[in-house]
Amino acid sequence: MAPQTRGVFRGPAAYAARTPWRPYPALAAAAALLLMHFGCVWALGLALDRPCAVAISLILQVSLILGASTLFGGNPRDALALRPPAGGWRAYMAAILFTPALVGYVVFVIVLIVLRAAGHSVSLLPVYDPFFFLEGSEWALWVAVAGLLVPLREELLFRGFLLPALAQSRLGYWGAAVVVAAAWAALHGSLLALAPVLFIGLLLAWLLWRTGSLYMPILCHTAQNLLVVLAPLLGLPGVG
Repeated sequence: MAPQTRGVFRGPAAYAARTPWRPYPALAAAAALLLMHFGCVWALGLALDRPCAVAISLILQVSLILGASTLFGGNPRDALALRPPAGGWRAYMAAILFTPALVGYVVFVIVLIVLRAAGHSVSLLPVYDPFFFLEGSEWALWVAVAGLLVPLREELLFRGFLLPALAQSRLGYWGAAVVVAAAWAALHGSLLALAPVLFIGLLLAWLLWRTGSLYMPILCHTAQNLLVVLAPLLGLPGVG
């Protein structure tokens, strides 16, 4: 019998939890890392500008997560699912095309075209620039932090490190995915953002489950954040 072809939409799911971490130690480690991040940003902020403090703390967090994945006989490739995705280049395309902000803008443009073709006058709200108070290199650093470092750290911590440990409990994969997505959404602080962020978290978990690779959530999350951050430069309304 020929082996089944795996991909984003075809064949069985490619993900398998291979972390040596158990659920409770992983929860404790994840909580410690989050608290360490807040404390590190506060301490570094006493001597550095906030963008630099956040960037340094995030880089430290990424290093610690990669280091933690090597404990108990583990390695990053298996423990964090840092392996090529099932489906090859098609999986990378899917990760980009499933980016919620990109989908939102495509729908927005289609609706706008239809309304204008029907003779309706459409007035857009003024574009909000979340970095209006920043200048020069500080602005560029915040873009790098929000668009690159934040998605990398969050995916490594939540869906790379924590999710597989919880998936080995009674929760199973999707129970763990819901818990992790809810915790990730809660960190965003706003009740208005809770539902859409929870949805995005589950979408990222689905990409991981289907392709077996954390590179897919990282790519989708990065594309999402970069599009939201750079939207003002493109003259588009914010979707964050």
